[in-house]
Amino acid sequence: MSRLKLLRHKQLSKTIILLCLLVLVGGAAVPSYITWQWPWTKPPQIATLNQLQSLGKTGVSLPGWRSLQAQTVKVGGRKWLAQVVQQETATVTASPVSAILLLLPQQNQTEQPQVEWTDVNGFEQWYVDSEGYRQFTTQFFPSGSLPANKPQAAKVTARFFRGWTQQQTYAVLQWYAWPQGGHPAPSHWFWSDQLTRWRSNFHSKVARRIPWVAVSLQVPIQPLGEVNQAWPLVQPLAEAIQGALMAGPLSSTP
Repeated sequence: MSRLKLLRHKQLSKTIILLCLLVLVGGAAVPSYITWQWPWTKPPQIATLNQLQSLGKTGVSLPGWRSLQAQTVKVGGRKWLAQVVQQETATVTASPVSAILLLLPQQNQTEQPQVEWTDVNGFEQWYVDSEGYRQFTTQFFPSGSLPANKPQAAKVTARFFRGWTQQQTYAVLQWYAWPQGGHPAPSHWFWSDQLTRWRSNFHSKVARRIPWVAVSLQVPIQPLGEVNQAWPLVQPLAEAIQGALMAGPLSSTP
């Protein structure tokens, strides 16, 4: 393909993407304009906002883990919940594993994910290395489904790295959790939210948005230990956290 044809192909691709975005945004707005319900007069609704606000005070309940402590800490000017959890079982050769869970649930209808990971890294004052992405899947039953139904799967992509100071080294997993999934990049939440608002506005004339919770899971490991070796412990705990959030404050019904 010549350079000129390649340039035209790229320009055409950009034009198609722009048109798709205009259709998506316009499609969400047109039903409101037709019915004289302007989208800026009413903020999008979040069915479980009260549960999200309570989450910032109580934390989550995880099967196989007990909560040792939960307190509010100020990170980057915002109030996070710091929850310390510990495994309920231990082996003869090893003591129960503890982990630190930082949670920042959405507090109002208009709040969006922003720079949470930068705030957490600055708060912890750790060095970051061995950074990458990991995926895990959580099984869940949609709201209103019968117990006999098969569970659905929610796939989450999370930022995984080693965070360390002179005193402690952690295996850290960070992601924004929302109903049926999650990702560490705010843009992924944004486009999922736009699609949800478009669908709800089109079908029910009531705009709804996707609730979210910022999650930073920190599991202590050996000083400057290999972070990948901690994944077999981090993964099931992350799955339990995502599942607890989807069953509670991130469920589709209050």
